[in-house]
Amino acid sequence: MDDTSRDHRLRAIVNWVNLTTPLGFAIAWAGRARPRRGPCGLWVAEGYRLGFPAAGAFTIGSVVIVPRGTMSSLLRRNPRLLEHEAAHARQWAICAGLAFLPLYAAATAWSRWRTGTAYAANLFEVGADLAAGGYPAPQTNHLIPPGAEERFVGLPCGRVRVLVGGTGNRNTPVVLIHGGGTDNAGISWFRSFSALGADRKVIAIDLPGFGGTREIPPLGGPGPMADFVVRVAEELAISKAVVAGVSMGGDVALNVARRHPDFAAALILIGPGGLADRVGGRITHFVSWLGTQLPDWALLPLARLANQFAGTVLKAIVNDPATLPAEVVDEFVREARASKAGLGYGRYNQATLGRRRLTNNLLPVVHEISAPTLFFHGEDDPIVDPAGSRRAAGLMPNAQLLIVPQTGHWAQLEAHELFIESARAFLRDVDVSGSKAGTQNGCADAAPAADGAA
Repeated sequence: MDDTSRDHRLRAIVNWVNLTTPLGFAIAWAGRARPRRGPCGLWVAEGYRLGFPAAGAFTIGSVVIVPRGTMSSLLRRNPRLLEHEAAHARQWAICAGLAFLPLYAAATAWSRWRTGTAYAANLFEVGADLAAGGYPAPQTNHLIPPGAEERFVGLPCGRVRVLVGGTGNRNTPVVLIHGGGTDNAGISWFRSFSALGADRKVIAIDLPGFGGTREIPPLGGPGPMADFVVRVAEELAISKAVVAGVSMGGDVALNVARRHPDFAAALILIGPGGLADRVGGRITHFVSWLGTQLPDWALLPLARLANQFAGTVLKAIVNDPATLPAEVVDEFVREARASKAGLGYGRYNQATLGRRRLTNNLLPVVHEISAPTLFFHGEDDPIVDPAGSRRAAGLMPNAQLLIVPQTGHWAQLEAHELFIESARAFLRDVDVSGSKAGTQNGCADAAPAADGAA
């Protein structure tokens, strides 16, 4: 008898002794399935009629139960299925029988917590080989926009995912900051990255708790996020840049200008946060604040439940979902179902939502920001009221405002052609202004060519 046959025989004996194989027979018979001897020391029971559990096949002890079909049909689709189920039979034996059930339930709960799926981080399913079980490979990569290269910047606190691209000429670089929710750099800047980098260096950063920077704990409010953005940019040898931000990222960009005025050459703000006194009315704001007071053991499961409806939420924040690229929609849904999805944004809300008012409202001090600023805001934005951008643009000494008709919260994606046209014209003005300032200081280089011309 070879080692494989000996292993099959030992496993079969153990699962008889620990009573899980008899349990498998009982469950099969209860579901009107008839067990027969199968390969690898297993029994196969086909035609199981009960509705639980919902699986193509499942194993109790050494009995593989097949709902509503035949093992041969399953093997035609997945020739390695019996290998996977045999591994589960071995797990029943190793776990001394019925102890396998609570252990498997705990592993399933852990996997849902970490990955949003019952299998990707389930040690029993992983141990039985996910590919052999026919499970899809876990999504590990993040969306990379055209023209971008993914890099990781090492900091003492962990690795930061950064998208890098563009040309290396002397035009002012651009630093891009994504929004909140389950956003990341690839989502926010999917349509803009390549065009903005046509005549300058561009980087887009995944903030801690978002995208590919989840190993670093979330920072909370926009101030620490602003410091983090500048730190990462300096690691990439960028000491001055145009800072562009979407929604929450707009709030962060404004804080960069306030906390690091020498770094922020100019600002591009798309539906920016940080320019309101409250979230809606008093009752809406108070209810929102109450939500931020929940402990993580309650907040995270609720967030995961809400994230299951990411596709529906996406349709609610834009004016016309058909304007969004399919890659962006798919990435948004994947991010919503990832481990601890939304935690970074949750910490931001906890840091900025006071009991009666928002603590990050910059309208009283926004007049102090002298950096040239372009506001680009969808007229129909259901998330951030355009009134904040209107007021801020009127208060800031060097700001211009573009309200985009029939456009929702993701204006840079929904009206991307107009955004690129407006942003590139604004950047050319910034480059010219910087060149004139350099000439006045007696240290100017040759003026940059307009629109990326050589």
